[in-house]
This record gives sequence, C-alpha cells and structure tokens, in this order.
Amino acid sequence: ETVTEDSSAKAAAHEAPLAYDGKPGQLLKMGLMVTLLTGITGGIYMFWGKTRIRRYLWGHLTLLGDRISYTGTGKELFLGFLIVLAVLTPVFLGLGGIQYLLQPRGPVLKGLFITIVYCLSLLLIGYAVYRARQYRLSRTVWRGIRFGQTGSAARYAISFLGWSLANIMTLGLIMPVFAIKLTRFEILNTWLGNRHLVFEGRAGEIYKTWLLCWIPLPFTLG
Repeated sequence: ETVTEDSSAKAAAHEAPLAYDGKPGQLLKMGLMVTLLTGITGGIYMFWGKTRIRRYLWGHLTLLGDRISYTGTGKELFLGFLIVLAVLTPVFLGLGGIQYLLQPRGPVLKGLFITIVYCLSLLLIGYAVYRARQYRLSRTVWRGIRFGQTGSAARYAISFLGWSLANIMTLGLIMPVFAIKLTRFEILNTWLGNRHLVFEGRAGEIYKTWLLCWIPLPFTLG
C-alpha cells in the first residue's frame, strides 16, 4: 500500500499542474451549432452559445487533478448586454450629434473631435475588458472555491488607454511592455478564495520573439 501511495505521489508530481483534455472536433461542432442558432435568432442566442462554449472549455481544464467549472448563464450575459446598450446608446447618439454640428467647422476641430472619440473608445474598451474578466472569474469554481478579481476597472482603463497610445506612437515596438503591464495588473488582482495570484513575467523575456515577429509585418501585410 505504501509503495502504491508513493508511486501515485510521484506520478502526480510529474503531471502538469494545469491540463486541458478537450477535443477540437467537439468544439468545432459546438461552434458551428452556436453560429447557426445565433444567425437564426438574430444574434440573441450568442449569449447562451458563448456560455455553452465556456462551460465546455472550463470543464475540460484540470488544475492539480481537479476540474474547473463555469457557473455563468446566458441570461446574465444577455442582461449585462442590455445594461451596456442602455448606457452607451445615449453617449454615442450625443457624440453623433456633436459630430453633425461640427461638419461646417474646420479640419482642426473635426480632428480634435475624432481624437477625443478615439480615446473615449479605448477607455470604454479597457473598462469593458476588465469588467468582463471580473465576471468570468467570479463564475469560475475549483474544488468548491470561487475565483475573483479586485482592483479598479477605471484605473485599468486609463492604463489601457495610455499604453495603447504609446503602442501606436512606437508602431507596436512597445507591445511586450504593454502586455506585461496590463497582465501584471490583472494577475495581481486575481484571487482564488482568500489567496491572490502572483505574476513575475518580464517584458525583456519576450522582446526577442516579438521583434522577430514585428520585423516582417510590413512585408506580410500584417
């Protein structure tokens, strides 16, 4: 019995702490079905289809020998979409009205307005990305313990805006720093129960690979 326990312990030690055993064929069938039903329902099924796919992906992840599960629902995603739509519709209608009023104005004012709209869009994207990650983690469970995310979505959005603008001005050269900074903010605010995760990645460790990808970009149409 002792020998068997030792063998099991050694086998577990050599296993990858995080493993995935989903099948591409099953996921492809599911994706095709979700696409079909989304088209038939005019896009409404997308939220339930996304939930179905997440449950498959999460359910085939094993962390230290135990399955991860996703408890979110399509109804939650749909209601969240309606709330976002209710908030953003007046904003973009207002921006559209301002753009209409600026039509007779000079190119400087129109250029300034476009810049403001672009920055506002980046802020909203950053905010939405962080809140969406927060939702996914709050619906992720392992060994009965729920993941979670703290931290300010507004602060993340401002950082996302700043690094996005820096990335544009450097033609993508700063992308590894951009990715590492945002990932560090995400991971250091990620929790499993009452324990938070730690992130030790450095931009320098991926710069060589990034440069090898960046150099041929103009010659390969991206």
